[in-house]
Amino acid sequence: QLFFWHYGILEDNLSAELHQLKRLIDRKKQNGVSLNSTHDLLILLRPYKEAFIDLYKLVCISMTLPVPTAACERSFSCLRRLKTYLRNKSGDVRTSNLAVLAISSRRTKEMDVDVVIDRFAANHNNRRIVLF
Repeated sequence: QLFFWHYGILEDNLSAELHQLKRLIDRKKQNGVSLNSTHDLLILLRPYKEAFIDLYKLVCISMTLPVPTAACERSFSCLRRLKTYLRNKSGDVRTSNLAVLAISSRRTKEMDVDVVIDRFAANHNNRRIVLF
């Protein structure tokens, strides 16, 4: 409710527009049109934007607002764990690579270590590196 109050949209106007939108969506569904996302709703409303002024405005605003995710917070807490006193002297590239591996841990766990070692050994001709 605070969303539409913040943008100066009256609840009665929005309620009337929502009632008409439900009827429009029902008619579109009968014609085989399906709405799977907010973007689909925006495309549906675009030809009728003069009739659904407030609703169109809210959908446009909702499409442009950034969506908060926990991924950003996870990456910072991961970097805090990686950048310890012992690893403080490692370079930016190494720290960045370790962070990518740690943040996308699900994909990292799916990697076959033997394949990674074989590719590394094939690309580096330094035979002094002992790979177990």
